[in-house]
Amino acid sequence: MKDIRANAIPGIQNGTLVNIVDNSGAKIARVIAFRNYRGTCRRLQRGGIASFCIVSVIRGNLELRKAKGVQYAIIVRQRGAIHRPNGERVCFEDNAGILTSKEGEPKGTMIRGVVAREAVLRWPTIGNLATKIR
Repeated sequence: MKDIRANAIPGIQNGTLVNIVDNSGAKIARVIAFRNYRGTCRRLQRGGIASFCIVSVIRGNLELRKAKGVQYAIIVRQRGAIHRPNGERVCFEDNAGILTSKEGEPKGTMIRGVVAREAVLRWPTIGNLATKIR
């Protein structure tokens, strides 16, 4: 997993609702935890763009919403600003992610909407499915 060069403020934490923007069958998911998170004791886990997180699907396909069903997702957009090395500040309209396997391979075959460049640099398989990269 490559390190992203941008200074992304971690704008997503436990309990955040995330739109699922691929065609895997899920619509909205709630973030449960972040994989490989190292933090301070009693502080909520936080992550940003290109973070690998564990989610629970709230709306969508019945197989994905089953009781205690845990899925994996990668965050591709966040509302908080991203400061890029060239001086740009980029922010998106919503918090969005795509469902993946445990290894990070996308479950869907298409991604709707814009994907942040930082997510594509860290996870190259997302770049093959994205229609727009910003």
